Amino acid sequence: MASLSCRARWVGPWVLTCFFPAIAWSQRVQFPGPLPSTPPPGLLSAPSSAPFDPYSTSAPPALPPNIAVPGFAPPASSAPPASGWAPAPPPNAWPTTGAPFAASPPPPFATAPPTSSFAPPPNVTGTLSAPMAPAPTGTVLPPPPLNGAAPGAYGASTSANPFASWFPGAGNPPYQRLFQDTGARYTWLAGDSGEELDLNEIEITSSLVFQNFARSDRGLRVSPGFIFDFTSGPSPPPATVTADVPAQLYSAYLDTSWDPRFGQRFGADLDFRIGVYSDFKTATTDTIRLTGTGVGLMQINPTMTLKLGATYLDRVDLKLLPAFGVLWEPDARSRWDLFFPSPKISKYFTTMGNADLWWYVGGEYGGSSWSIERTDHPEKGRSDRLDINDIRVFGGVDWHGLNLRHGFLELGYVFERELVYYLVPAENLSLDETVMIRAGFFF
Repeated sequence: MASLSCRARWVGPWVLTCFFPAIAWSQRVQFPGPLPSTPPPGLLSAPSSAPFDPYSTSAPPALPPNIAVPGFAPPASSAPPASGWAPAPPPNAWPTTGAPFAASPPPPFATAPPTSSFAPPPNVTGTLSAPMAPAPTGTVLPPPPLNGAAPGAYGASTSANPFASWFPGAGNPPYQRLFQDTGARYTWLAGDSGEELDLNEIEITSSLVFQNFARSDRGLRVSPGFIFDFTSGPSPPPATVTADVPAQLYSAYLDTSWDPRFGQRFGADLDFRIGVYSDFKTATTDTIRLTGTGVGLMQINPTMTLKLGATYLDRVDLKLLPAFGVLWEPDARSRWDLFFPSPKISKYFTTMGNADLWWYVGGEYGGSSWSIERTDHPEKGRSDRLDINDIRVFGGVDWHGLNLRHGFLELGYVFERELVYYLVPAENLSLDETVMIRAGFFF
């Protein structure tokens, strides 16, 4: 106990000696930074009617000229003294009117100088002293619907420039793909007796598209394809005579299309095809055929374009056809392509689900030409060329949905049908009229 009492007598004075100065100093108001040892001139003579209270809500006493206390700045709402002293503006703050730097431009988000010293932080929608920017007065277009926009988004052009979409179904895709329009097309021409030719045709194709190719909005399109033709007949009187038409005909081709644009008013549609057309029993220099179309375009007003050119068919009795007409798109729901030799009028019908439906009527010069091996006397075993020519008028519907999926179904009437041979023109044969059903699906 004596030892503990002795220790208490030594510890007590040591604690008071160490901590009393710290406790006394903590009751004084301090300013950051060292104070000068010598008061600046005029500081001791500054008027003061009352001691400064750091917890007071009233404005601090005015400071004499050229005196700035480190770490202290009066609020922006207090008026600067007549001596010209002014605090530096805080970051992102717009000064109140009357401050020496009030000539700065007004903040972009307010229509009048704010009453607060600080600008509101970005993307803050709460209530602030500075009003936010008013809503824009210009026209704001709503986002397009999911199914592709107003009628005709997948069909005719929705812009004033008809070059934007040159045929129904060629609207801008939601994204760019290397392969497009992959699918099949089936055609049936009825014929079961007499001077009729029954024909079933199946075409398989795809397109390799190189975007942004040499002045073209749609790029360079390279389309390989293969066509199977299965025939039956004709059997003209007497019944023992049968026209020399192979039961199977084949066509393999590579098609290239390019539509350059030259300024706002001029352009072209160019198509070139090289193919092998045969019954695969013979091969001659005529087996490889070159065909194509070249058309120049001139836009005469925002909805009408003139077209002029030529189509090369490379058939036995018909090599070249003129190509001319006018394209008229009065609105996004209509397209009048009055173009020889393949006119077509299209009209928007309705939207079902995510697909736009169009109806159309049109016409075309149909058929093709093949190298064949003759099987009848006296030309049996010889190589020859055979044309199947006709004129087709048709009507149908096509639909264009998301992801470039589209298809069509049409019914037509076929007339002016004929078989044309190269070796013996006397064996040419006129065929009866018939009906046509054609359908296709592509993605």
